Amino acid sequence: MIELFEHQKRGVEIANEHQRFAFFWSPGTGKTMAMLSIWKERPMRTLVVASKSIIGTAWAKDSLLLKVPLKVVHHANRAKRLKLIEEPGDHVLVTNYEQFRAHAPLLLKSGVQRVIFDESSKLKNRKAKTSIEAHKFCDAVREVYLLSGTPSPNCPTELWSQLRCLGIRASTASFYSWAHRYFIPIMQPGRGGKQVIGRWLPKPEMVGQFNESLRPWSEALRKEDCLDLPEQVDQMREVEL
Repeated sequence: MIELFEHQKRGVEIANEHQRFAFFWSPGTGKTMAMLSIWKERPMRTLVVASKSIIGTAWAKDSLLLKVPLKVVHHANRAKRLKLIEEPGDHVLVTNYEQFRAHAPLLLKSGVQRVIFDESSKLKNRKAKTSIEAHKFCDAVREVYLLSGTPSPNCPTELWSQLRCLGIRASTASFYSWAHRYFIPIMQPGRGGKQVIGRWLPKPEMVGQFNESLRPWSEALRKEDCLDLPEQVDQMREVEL
C-alpha cells in the first residue's frame, strides 16, 4: 500500500473539488503519483500527455506501484498505436506531445473523459499546432489537469495558453484583452519596418491582481514547502571500467 504525502493527498482533494486545475509543483514533489491517485478514486478513461523521457521513468513506474492500468500508445508502429487507442476501457492512455497532435481527434473519439498534460509549459505558445489542438481537446472533455514545475520560463504571458486549456473562464476568450490588462507591451522593429510586440512587462500595480486571478485555477508548490518529504539519500555505486 502506497502512502501519499500530505501535499499529494491535498492535491487529490483539490482534483475532487475542481474538474479543471493546474498543479504548478516543483520537480520532485510527486505530481505523477498524485495524478494516478485521482484515477484510483475516480476511474475514467484518462489521457496523459507527457515527454517521452518521463513516460517510462515516471508514469509507467508509478502506475505499477499503484496498480493503475496504463497503456503506452506512442509506439513507432502506427497500426499498434491505433489499436491501443481504440481499445475500450476506463484505463489510462499515455502518449507524447507529438503523437497527441497527430491523433487528437481519434483520442477524443475513443471516449477520453480526463486529460492530464505533464510539463504543460510545452503548451506555452498559443499559436503552435499542439496548443491549438489542446485547447479544442480540453473544451470537449470533462476534466483537465496541468502539471508543471516551470509553467512560464520566459514570460508570465506564456500562462495564457495553459489557462485556456482550463477553460475560457480561466483565461478570458482573448489573449490580447488578458495580456493588456496585466502587462505592458514592449515594441520593437519587425519586418518591413513595422512595429511588433517584442515582449511583455508586468504592470507593477497589477501584480497582486494577476496573482489573485490565478489562485482559483492553480496551486504553486515549492519542494521546500513539502515539510513531510524525506531527506535526500545519496547512494554511491563503484563501477569498474
